[in-house]
Amino acid sequence: MNAQPSHSKRSFFFYCWLLMSTIYSCKSHGIADHSIRLEGNIEVLHHSRDRSRGGKAVLEGFVYSRDTQQYLLGAVITIQDSIDLFSDDKGYFYFEGQAGRYQIRCKYAEHHELTLSSVKVRENERILFFFTLGNTTLY
Repeated sequence: MNAQPSHSKRSFFFYCWLLMSTIYSCKSHGIADHSIRLEGNIEVLHHSRDRSRGGKAVLEGFVYSRDTQQYLLGAVITIQDSIDLFSDDKGYFYFEGQAGRYQIRCKYAEHHELTLSSVKVRENERILFFFTLGNTTLY
């Protein structure tokens, strides 16, 4: 009688262990449930001051999908949880307001929401953002 498990049994147990370790690792990092998570990012493309703005502050930018590689029409950009803007067919949005600190949230169907929690903008200042939204793809 052979006391050692056969080569095929050892291989089977090794692959089971490897599979279980991978599943556990993905679950603990929030990648479980059979999905790929692509977060996205936010860039400041331009930042300037211009006295011709009459003391107003401008927040504007573009919303782009990492998945489809297109600008997003109808993305919702929320300023201070009270003002909803919608991006046009070029992914562009524009907000003009008073100087101060603003929270900016950007979302689109089947894409992960991105939030800037505190953007300080001064009088006559213009900030141009580029939001790249990622999504969750089920397989």
